[in-house]
Amino acid sequence: MSDSLFSLDDSAGYAIYRTGKAMKFELRRSFRMAGMDVTSEQWALLCRLWEQEGRSQKELAECSFKDTANITRMIDVLEGKGIVYRERDANDRRTYRIYLTEEGRRLKDKLMPIFAKESEQAFSCLTAQEQEQLLSLLNRLYTHVCYLRDKR
Repeated sequence: MSDSLFSLDDSAGYAIYRTGKAMKFELRRSFRMAGMDVTSEQWALLCRLWEQEGRSQKELAECSFKDTANITRMIDVLEGKGIVYRERDANDRRTYRIYLTEEGRRLKDKLMPIFAKESEQAFSCLTAQEQEQLLSLLNRLYTHVCYLRDKR
């Protein structure tokens, strides 16, 4: 494709990016409107901790697709809010494990309904079958991109 024929708005990658950004913005707005002081990035980190507490900062960075410095800052903020706490790893004193406080566990019941409503509204333009197909296609594309990256 020549440069003169390229349009960023016709790029699938850019469409995925801008859709993700728009969804993150709307989720953050919904959290704020409900009086919840949680960003979409913090939400993703909390989801990973609700799945499995005691992950290291490095593990959280990997499963959240963030760099460790960013994760460290987010954990600092969440720790300051009394949502998470750090505990030294018994086998590696350089590593900290991250755990939810009781408040962090309670947040799940407050944030999940907001997320569910926001998600339902965002995807209401697609049928259930289209939603499944979209997720399948995005997962296949992600796997392929990772394969190409690892092949280099």
